[in-house]
Amino acid sequence: MGFKGVLGMEYKLNDKLSVFTEIEGVYLNIKRKKSKVTKYEVNGNDALSTYPGPIEVTYKDKIQVDQSGNPVNANEALSTTSPYSKQGINLGFTYYF
Repeated sequence: MGFKGVLGMEYKLNDKLSVFTEIEGVYLNIKRKKSKVTKYEVNGNDALSTYPGPIEVTYKDKIQVDQSGNPVNANEALSTTSPYSKQGINLGFTYYF
């Protein structure tokens, strides 16, 4: 889920050319649902068949754990959210044909 907003203005220099400026903001949070290990190498050799963890993981908001705090289902993990946000200023020229 996210939000993107832009606020700007443009000034016409003549009939064919204008200059513009804008302020932009992108606010996006990504929540992973699944992941899969597709490559695992040891000393440059393919070792995917000996990968020490689960090949596919499903991420959930809540998981069950045993007495020692390890997940009951090894293919599940707690989900996290990663922010992919930016703010910026754009300046430029527009040429009309």
